[in-house]
Amino acid sequence: MAYSSIANAGYLLIGVIALGEAVGQTMFFLAAYGFTVIAAFAVVSLVRDGDEIELDVPRRTLTLRVTDEEMAKRKATWTPRPPHFTRGYGRMFLDHVLQANEGCDFDFLRGATPVRAADTAGPSHA
Repeated sequence: MAYSSIANAGYLLIGVIALGEAVGQTMFFLAAYGFTVIAAFAVVSLVRDGDEIELDVPRRTLTLRVTDEEMAKRKATWTPRPPHFTRGYGRMFLDHVLQANEGCDFDFLRGATPVRAADTAGPSHA
């Protein structure tokens, strides 16, 4: 898992480095990357010790040999682990970082009034 995390961090840096060049393409890259990682870890979180996993290299497939009923039961009973941060930056991050649709910023850094397009759009944005 450690190598995978390091390699994936490199892929993220590609998007960050290109941020000044093409913001739209970079944001698409980061969103697509994020969704694929989340989807992969969602499946991995349902795998249990003793499950049969088939690797077929010529067909490039990896198959979890578990019935649909068993997977449905696992999904229904799955609960996330409690956060292990009780203090410090990790705890502050868990308690105060906003979701992506709200800007991924700390909630205590928000201004008293919301930002409006009329406040930021100048002559170059007409």
